[in-house]
This record gives sequence, C-alpha cells and structure tokens, in this order.
Amino acid sequence: MSTEPVPLAQFTALEVATVSDALDACGLPPGQGGLRPMWGRPKVTGFAVTVELEPLNSRPGADHDGAHILTGAIAGAGPDDVIVVANGGRTDVSSWGGIVSVGAAVRSVRGVITDGACRDVGQARELGFPVFARAQVPVTARGRLRQKSAGEPIVVGEVTVRPGDVVMADEGGVVVVPRERAAEVLDAARRLAGRESAIEAEVRAGVPLPQAMRDARLAGTPDHVTATAGRTPQEIVTRLRGLPTAAISDALDQAGIDGAVGGLAPLSNDFRAVGPAFTARYAPIDDIGGGTVGDFLDDVPPGAVIVIDNDGRTDVTVWGGIMTQVAAVRGIAGTVINGVCRDVPACLAQNYPLFSRGRFMRTGKDRVRLAAIGTPVTISGIEICPGTLIHADADGVVAVPAAEAERITEAAERIEGIEARIVAAVRAGSTLRAARETFGYHTLQTRQP
Repeated sequence: MSTEPVPLAQFTALEVATVSDALDACGLPPGQGGLRPMWGRPKVTGFAVTVELEPLNSRPGADHDGAHILTGAIAGAGPDDVIVVANGGRTDVSSWGGIVSVGAAVRSVRGVITDGACRDVGQARELGFPVFARAQVPVTARGRLRQKSAGEPIVVGEVTVRPGDVVMADEGGVVVVPRERAAEVLDAARRLAGRESAIEAEVRAGVPLPQAMRDARLAGTPDHVTATAGRTPQEIVTRLRGLPTAAISDALDQAGIDGAVGGLAPLSNDFRAVGPAFTARYAPIDDIGGGTVGDFLDDVPPGAVIVIDNDGRTDVTVWGGIMTQVAAVRGIAGTVINGVCRDVPACLAQNYPLFSRGRFMRTGKDRVRLAAIGTPVTISGIEICPGTLIHADADGVVAVPAAEAERITEAAERIEGIEARIVAAVRAGSTLRAARETFGYHTLQTRQP
C-alpha cells in the first residue's frame, strides 16, 4: 500500500503533453482536449477539488434556494488545489463567474477547470486567476443550474476525475493523473522528458532528424533492457514501483531468495529507483592503464537502473555531477553504487535517485578503470545480473531476479494488503496481538514451501 506524498513541484516542471504520453504508456486515459485558457497562457497543476452541476428545473431567472453553487467547494480548497467542475460540456450557460474567481483567488486556489462555459473573464485576468473552459457566455447560472455533488468522482469529457487526483492544464488541454498511480506516471513522464531533451540536443548539434528520432528511442522501447530483463512485462515493473522495499524483501524471504543488498543508502529519503539493472564493474588501475569514469553512460537505455561495483571502496568516487546531469537528461531511473559518490548538491538539485555507501570528494579518474559492463556483479553477497530488477527507496536496495519478478510482486502485494488490514483492525478497536493472529502476521516473512 503506497502512501507516498505526491510531488506536485515535479509534475509542474513537466509539460502537459509529456504527461499525456506517460499516461498513454501506463494504459491510462491520455487527457481531454477542447478546454482552453480563457486569458493568457497559464499552466496549472494541483489536486482536484470536484463539483458536478446539473440543470435546475425552474423558470430561468427565478430565485435560487440555498447557497450558491461552488461556494462550499471553494471554502474547503487550498493553495495546492484546482477546482474541477463537471457541467456536461454546456456552453449556453456560465458555470463559473467573477465572484467565485475572487473567492478562489483569496483562498490561493491554483485555478479552475470547468467542462462548460464561463463569464467575467476580465475579472479573472485582473486577479491573475487561471480559468480553463470550453467557451465564454454572459448567461448566469442562477436559476438555471444547481449543484448535484461536491467531493465525488466526476466526468470531464471522457475522463473521470476523483478528488485528490493530480490535474494539469495548459493551452493544449487537460490531463488527469490518478493519485494512487502518480509515482508511476511521474517516473514515466520524466523518462520521456529525458529522451525528448536528448533528441532535441542531438538535433541542435547537427544530428539528422530521422536518426535522432529513431522509433525505439522515441517510443521508449529499450531493446537492451528488454533483452537482459528476460522480457519482464512492463506491468510487473509498474506494480513493483508501487511497493516499498520492505514488502519486497519479505516476499523474497518467503521465496527463499536472498535479495537484500546491505550497506547502501539513498542521498535523500525521497529517492526511489525501480528498473532493470545495467551493470558496470571497476577495478584498480594496473599495467592496462587508468581511465575515465562514466563513459559507459552512452550505452545505458532509459528506464534502467545503473548498478556500479567498485568493490565497496570509499577512498575514490565513481560517480559525480556531470554523470548525474547526463543520466537525468537521458531518463535513467537511478544509480546504485557499491562505493561512494561526489557532487551531492547536483544530485539533490536534479532529484536524481542515487544510492551508495557514502560520499567522498576524490575522483576515481586515473585511480580506477572500467573493467566490464553488462556482466554479473556481486554486492554484499548478492549477485546482480544485467536485467535483474532493482528496487531502491529510503529503506535500501533489493534485487529481484527477473525470472522471479511476477511471483515476488504478487507475494509483496499480498503482504502489503495483510499489513493494511492489521492496521485497519487496530484502528477499529482490536488489539495488535489479536489483529496479527487473525491475519497471520507472523508467517509473512516465513519461507513458504
């Protein structure tokens, strides 16, 4: 059960079109067109506060009985929220106006998206309050519309919006990211953005457009990763991404597989990296000569997790700031180092997931050499082959053999579900001992026959 906070700032840094492509890749509705900004070129990103309107069956212009539509939703909204109004796409009557724009702006709401028409656009412009709608119309909602629901799932066009979903809008349209899959979509979108940035850089550097926009790269189909991962279905990788390493470690224990990689920690507890391993091994310089650190980055496909074995050395680094920035641009999922890194501020600024034994400033250049890439490495007694699925978060790093990925994923999901039920039972009044006995807690990490 994932309880990760949703990083709105990271979504805000992405283009709506890129998030649409990521939703498409994740098998989710890719967004809704026809909704446009009513003034300027604003872009809004926030959590959905939902309202649904319906026709009021009374004489147009008659007095409205009760509170004005939308007021309750606005009163409960805050600075991370976007009001989303479902009005069936109607453009003959306004579903948003000037007074509610003032009320929302005072609450520091980020904007409104209404599946219908709006009015008083000049007032919204003066307030700097973004309004997305299908049209403008002067006709008031009073006596014509009433509020059917607030805080319930709604439909905008063909897309369902639930309270708390991440919504993004710009002049190209609107996308909706289900909150429980936000981490998955964000990972996919960042990889896509990295690929697109790399393609743009190549084109600007003179690479012919057909070569830069080669199909596999643009579509994000990393042939090397697919081959080395034993053709692990993307759906399994996606499900693993929604689980914590603790549950995966318990599932590995159940299966009798040693996959917990000891001694490695993230530079930030917010970091998470999930994907098939791309392995590299360093060795001390010898008669073969020294070398640079990191030239293999050109061979790493997007979505992979780089696993570097430097024999646990803490006196020289094999990862630094340039590598961090290149890896982030290329859409690499993260890096795991059996050794140390440097240029930590660059890593944190890029929000690039990096796991290591520590940090040290001295370069490995002319002190270590790249001995091999794409071969098995052993870290803390755990063998990691190319394509082994790596999952790393605040608790550390686990390695899941590709051939066992589906079985381990299913077991980890069961473990998460049981732990959630135990917590729910305690909140409902059970003792912890009774809840654990009821749901078989003490067998969760026991090896299963």
